[in-house]
Amino acid sequence: MDKNLDNQTFSVEILFQVLQKGVDVFDLSFWREILSQVFLPILEDIDIAFENQNKKINKSERTFLLNTILLIIDKFNRFIERNVKKMQAVIPCYLDILLMFLS
Repeated sequence: MDKNLDNQTFSVEILFQVLQKGVDVFDLSFWREILSQVFLPILEDIDIAFENQNKKINKSERTFLLNTILLIIDKFNRFIERNVKKMQAVIPCYLDILLMFLS
């Protein structure tokens, strides 16, 4: 939730470096845990912050939070695309998490 773009970029990059290292190591059960216990809560925390900021009508804050959600989802989409052969079994879980977040 750091508003510093450099810190945000660094944090997101570290997250995806860790995930990349886990492509060959993590099983489907562990990926489900990552999606439900890490990925979804990140999105939910940002969404909650967005809703709170939305009430304060701070346009730059809302834009930052929306862009953060889009960044994380885009990065995860690209991550799966790069690793599609190894991540095929994870895709339905990922879609379930996205649908749960959107609802």
